[in-house]
Amino acid sequence: MQRAAEVTEFLNNERALDESFNTRSIPEGLVYPLGSLKTLKMPSLGRAMCAPSIYIFYTFLLAVNSVVWLISLKTAL
Repeated sequence: MQRAAEVTEFLNNERALDESFNTRSIPEGLVYPLGSLKTLKMPSLGRAMCAPSIYIFYTFLLAVNSVVWLISLKTAL
C-alpha cells in the first residue's frame, strides 16, 4: 500500500513529473525493473507470426476482410 501511495504521489506531483520527463529518468527506489532490458530478446517477426495466437487471428481477419470485399464488389456491380 505504501509503494502504491508513493507512486500515486509522484504521478500527482506535476513539477516532479515534468522534471522526470525532461531528464528521462524515474526517481530511484520508486520503480524497480524486473530485469535488464539488454537481456530481453525479442522474437523475430517470422517466429512471432508462426505463433498460433497470431496466425489464427490474422487468418480470421483475412477471411472476414475477403468476405466483406466480395460482398461490396457484388453489390457494386
